[in-house]
Amino acid sequence: MKTGDEEVRMKEGELWWFDNNVMHEASNDGDEDRIHMIFDMLPEALADQVFSHAS
Repeated sequence: MKTGDEEVRMKEGELWWFDNNVMHEASNDGDEDRIHMIFDMLPEALADQVFSHAS
């Protein structure tokens, strides 16, 4: 995983956070398929704006 000027190799069971507003890329150079779960978090500053319109 590359983001900004940092590159890491994510291992099974690890949890990572990064700013997805920065250009990023991911690749799998292994022999097995990988599955990643991605959670997109809402900034607290936008919570009132987003949830005030919920019915």
